[in-house]
Amino acid sequence: MKTLLLILLTITAKAQLTTLGAVTPGLANATTQVIGLGDESPEASTRPGRPSRPLPRLKVSDNKRFLVTASNRPFFWLADTGWMMFHKLDRKEIDTYLEKRAAQQFSVIMGMLLPWLPGETNVYGEAAFENGDYTKPNKKYWQHVDYIVEQSAAKGLYLCMVPAWAINYVEPPRRTTDTTNRLDARTAYAYGKFIGDRYHNNTNLIWMLGGDIRPTRYAVYDALAKGITDGNGNDPETTLFTFHPPSGQPSSVGFCHDRPWLDFNLVQTGHDYWRLGYNIIAANYALVPAKPTVDGEPCYENHPVRHNFTNGVFTDWHMRMRAYWSLFAGAFGYTYGGNGVWQMDKKGKEPFLKTHANLSWDEALTLPGAEQMRHVRALMESRPFLSRLPDDGSMLRSPTGEKAERTQATFGADRSWAMIYLTSGQNVTPNLTNLRGKVFNGWWFNPRTGQVCNEAGQPTGKPFRQFTHADDGLELNPPGHPGEGNDWVLVLDDVSKQYVVPGSAPRKRVR
Repeated sequence: MKTLLLILLTITAKAQLTTLGAVTPGLANATTQVIGLGDESPEASTRPGRPSRPLPRLKVSDNKRFLVTASNRPFFWLADTGWMMFHKLDRKEIDTYLEKRAAQQFSVIMGMLLPWLPGETNVYGEAAFENGDYTKPNKKYWQHVDYIVEQSAAKGLYLCMVPAWAINYVEPPRRTTDTTNRLDARTAYAYGKFIGDRYHNNTNLIWMLGGDIRPTRYAVYDALAKGITDGNGNDPETTLFTFHPPSGQPSSVGFCHDRPWLDFNLVQTGHDYWRLGYNIIAANYALVPAKPTVDGEPCYENHPVRHNFTNGVFTDWHMRMRAYWSLFAGAFGYTYGGNGVWQMDKKGKEPFLKTHANLSWDEALTLPGAEQMRHVRALMESRPFLSRLPDDGSMLRSPTGEKAERTQATFGADRSWAMIYLTSGQNVTPNLTNLRGKVFNGWWFNPRTGQVCNEAGQPTGKPFRQFTHADDGLELNPPGHPGEGNDWVLVLDDVSKQYVVPGSAPRKRVR
């Protein structure tokens, strides 16, 4: 019976191949072989092997605020912007990159399927299409994409893939109407159908349209989305889409919120010090109809502020503040970025942007913020996830403040727990009367280390004290001295609920 099922699966997969240059798709969850490129054999670069079970497909939660698995388990989006990995990294480099990000507890990798400019080639000298014809995919180019899709799944990672970065593949160059070498509705549908069909058995995929420019050619985006959906079995419930907005107008809301294919909104808070992502996320959260929202391009670590090194660079503190600001304001996850990684710059090679070059991609993999993002995920997964709400003003008696003095809160819908992020370690007065219970644990969570500490900042793994409603109005002082880099999270919870130590996250993870 198992042999018969295997034969039927193989026949079915072959029968569903697209007519566009029909090549064997990289089906991460079926029995298929990835053909080697150059001198690299599949065996040499395939580590570890395929997972014993496929990653579950993702969908939007019933309350329209989060992503969940097909069985409604919560999914935490912790993404990395590996934008140029598909065409700039070879297989050994892909292995190194994916293994490191998986070890750092990332759950999603974002990347552009095509090279930066039409006609450019990947690291093996292969163009994505024959003679620039979007209806004639180049078999060898897509075999390398197959490998990346498979290895991401094998390492427990989802991919958020951009079929065509709009600034170079959809929209005309700025201040022109020239659409030479751009997709149109016909070729966009054909290309979308090709990739949708090729990867319809891969359960670890999310799709991102757009790319750093105001959309004007909506027929092209609609056709691309329809092609991908049709190729994926015409199942919009399991074909997730978002949209990457231009930096000047940093949310997909203004362009695509009402598009039927858009499943969740994406924000680009970008590369200035005080892009107040909590305001943008809150505005998205308030929209009707409700859709999940996430910051998909915040400032990148070690990246020049306002794109100029004379302004300084963003540090791990900026990574943490952007993460907690957006999450506590209502985002379902967070996207990290590291300068050097996003453009996959290599030692001894011409950098993608000389004005931004400082580290190679492999050097930048272990920047402090990249290592600290696991603590964000662990903290959020250590409390009930799908019932989390952004603060409506009821959890604080002290001012929320702005910028470096921002105090941002979130809480459970049953009010049995709350978290309060203190950007610079400023004092805070929580409103204990709006928590339900008789006795509450108070924990100081260190976002740099993931440890729970006492009032002196020493790791203890225990609450620093307990409170009752009678303690309402008490001002609390986090460890250390207020200032840059001394951010803390105050966690409060009902003792009777017996919640785990913040950040210990014993619940089974979806990776």
